[in-house]
Amino acid sequence: MSEGSVRIELGTGTVVQPENGGFVEVKEEQKFEPLLPPGSFGWAIERLKAGERLTRRGWNGKRQYIELASCISYRNPRGQVINVKHDAIGSNAIAFVGTSGTQIGWLASQSDMLAEDWEIFV
Repeated sequence: MSEGSVRIELGTGTVVQPENGGFVEVKEEQKFEPLLPPGSFGWAIERLKAGERLTRRGWNGKRQYIELASCISYRNPRGQVINVKHDAIGSNAIAFVGTSGTQIGWLASQSDMLAEDWEIFV
């Protein structure tokens, strides 16, 4: 391990820190809690999963936002209604709502992922 690094025990979340070349277990009340800075993409994803609508100050169109869509279905060319179900994500997707309508399955750009200007859309 490099200098200044920590080891986190899986399952317990206990942080083990280096001290004098060895490791010492940190007290229970100092367990590792991941910090997602407000405005970061990680923070935005967690807020999205909690039901919030999100936007970026850096987006050029106003009144644009993303939100979590669920219970997704579509009609195929044969007229059948298909209810989406994926083993890992169920029937959820991120919807982008903009001035031209709604797009299901929005994909974040690298710019979106690295931005620090995410905020709750009101």
